[in-house]
Amino acid sequence: MESQADEMVGQPAQEETIEEPAEEPEEGNTTENSLSESSAEIQPELPVESEVEVQSEFQEESGAATEAEDFGFVFSGGIITGYTGSESTVVIPDEIDGVPVTQIGRYAFSNNQTLESIVIGQNVTLIYPEAFDGCNNLKTVRFLGKQVPEGYYGNHCLYYAKNLGTIYVPIEAYAAYHSAFLECLEDSVRLKTNTGEDFIVEEDVLIGYAGEAEEVTLPENIIRIGNSAFCGNTAVEKIYLPDSTVEIEEKAFYCCENLITVDNYDQIKRIGNFAFYRCSSLTSHIMEAENLEELGESAFELCTGLQGNLSLPSGVKNIPDKIFAGCAGFQGELLLPEDLETIGESSFSQCGFIGDLRIPNSVQTIKSYAFNACGNFNGTLTLSENLVTLSEGAFAYCRGLHGDLIIPESVQVIEKEAFNGCSGLDGALKLSSDLKTIGESAFQDCQTLSGELIIPDGVTEIGKYAFRNCNGFSGTLEILGVVQWGNYAFENCTGITTVAFGENARYSDGTLFDFCTGIKEIKLYCSPEYAAGMSDLDELESLETIYVPSQFYGIYMEKYGASIPAQVTLKTFEGDEFIIKDNVLVGYTGEATE
Repeated sequence: MESQADEMVGQPAQEETIEEPAEEPEEGNTTENSLSESSAEIQPELPVESEVEVQSEFQEESGAATEAEDFGFVFSGGIITGYTGSESTVVIPDEIDGVPVTQIGRYAFSNNQTLESIVIGQNVTLIYPEAFDGCNNLKTVRFLGKQVPEGYYGNHCLYYAKNLGTIYVPIEAYAAYHSAFLECLEDSVRLKTNTGEDFIVEEDVLIGYAGEAEEVTLPENIIRIGNSAFCGNTAVEKIYLPDSTVEIEEKAFYCCENLITVDNYDQIKRIGNFAFYRCSSLTSHIMEAENLEELGESAFELCTGLQGNLSLPSGVKNIPDKIFAGCAGFQGELLLPEDLETIGESSFSQCGFIGDLRIPNSVQTIKSYAFNACGNFNGTLTLSENLVTLSEGAFAYCRGLHGDLIIPESVQVIEKEAFNGCSGLDGALKLSSDLKTIGESAFQDCQTLSGELIIPDGVTEIGKYAFRNCNGFSGTLEILGVVQWGNYAFENCTGITTVAFGENARYSDGTLFDFCTGIKEIKLYCSPEYAAGMSDLDELESLETIYVPSQFYGIYMEKYGASIPAQVTLKTFEGDEFIIKDNVLVGYTGEATE
C-alpha cells in the first residue's frame, strides 16, 4: 500500500543526518507501496464470522428487491452515483430493484463525514476514482466479492479515504486483493480476512500476516515470506522462522518499527528490496546468515538499532544500493567478504563504523556515495587494486580516516567529490600513473594531506575546486600534462611554494591559485600560447620569480610583460643574464648594479 515516500539517504556528498522522511524512496527512487498496520486506525472492528455467515447476513439485511431510496442510494443502470443517508455503517447490496449493483460511481460518497464502515457486495466489479474522497472517518471496508473491483487509476478506489485502517476480504481471494492494493494505499492500512485467519499461506509462501501478536512463530514448511507480508505491523516484536524458510521477499517487514529480533535465520539465502526498511528497533544481524547469497536494495536502510561489528558472509558478491544507509547504530568494524565485486550507491552512507576501512582487491566497482559521511572511521583506507573509477562522493566526509591516501594504479577516473571533506587524511597523496581525470571538488577540504603533490602526465582534466583548501600540501606542485582546468582548482593551497608546468601542460586559468599565498616560484616549460594564466597573477602576493625556457623568453615578455607584477622577475631556466635573439638584446635578467 502506498506510504509517504521515505527519502533515500546519502545521495548528496554532504554531511547530513538521515531523517525518517515523510515519503517512501523515490526515485528513480520511487518504491512499491504495501499493506501494513496501525492499531490506531483499526476501529471499529466488524465481528469475525464465517464467509457464508458474512454474505448471508448482509444479503438478508439488504434483500434482493428493496427500493434504492430505502438505502439512501442514488442508483441507475447498476451504478450507485450518490448516497443521501446518514448511517455510520453502510451495506452495498448485491442488487437493487432486481438490478445487480456492479459499480460505485465517482464521488458517490464524497465528503461523507458520518461513514465509518462499509460493506461492498459481491457483484461490485468497478469503483470509480474519488468514490470515497474526503470520507475522513471511514475506518473499515469489507469486500464480499471474490473478484477484486477494478479502478480507473490502477486500484486507487480507496486512496482518498485517508484514515482507513482495515480492509476485510475473502480468504480465498486474499492474494488478489493484496496484490491489487499493494501500491495504492497507506502503509498503515491492514488487510485481513473476513473469517479472521492470522496466517495467509499459498503454496508454502506466507502471503500475509493479519494478526497482532508481539511474538510470532511462523507455520512449518513456509519457504518464503512474501511481498509485504508483515509490512507496517507495529505489534510484532519477535519472529521465529522455521528451518524451511530460505527467502524473505521485498518489503516483507517494511516499517515494522517495533520488531527487535528474528530467530533461526542462518538458512536464509535471499533478502529482498526494502525487506527490513526502517525497522528501527531491529538488533538481529540477519544479513550475516551463513547461507546468504543475495541482498536487496535498501533492505536494512534506517535500521538504526543494528549495533556492533558487521561481517557479511562470503556468499555475498554484490552489496546493493542503500542497503545499510543511515544505520548509525553500527559502532564496530566493517568486514567485507574477500570475493566481493560491487559496492552499491549509498550502501553504507552515514553509518557509524570505526577502525580501518579495507576494500578487498576483488572489488571492481564502488558506486556513488557508497561511504558518504561515515565520519567515525578512525583508521586507514586501503583501496582495491582493481578499481577503475572512484565514483562521485564515494568517501566524502569520512572525516576520521587518516594516514596516506594511495590511489591504485588501476584507477583512471576520480569523480567529483570522491574524497571531499576527508579532513583527517594526514599523509601523502599518491595518484595513479594511469589517472586521466580528477573531478570537481574531488579532494576539496582535505586540509591535512601533506607533502609534495605530483599530477601525473596522463591527467588531462582537473575540475573546479578539485584541491580547494588543501593547505597541507607543501613544496613543489608538479603539473605534467593537464590541458583542461576548472576554476579555483588549487584555491587556498597555502603550503605550496613552487608550481611547475610541464611541456604538455596548460596554465590557462588565472584563478587556479587564488589565495595560494605561499607560492614564490612558477616554472613554465610550456609554450607561451598555453600560459594564459600569466595574465592574472594579482592573487599571488608572495610570487617572486617566473622561470621560462630561454627560447620563449622574448615571447613571454612581449605577451605577458605588462601583467607581471613589479616585484616579480621573469628568468630563464638556463640562468642567462642577457637574452639575445637575432643579435638583439631581448632582455636582461641579472641583478648587477653596474
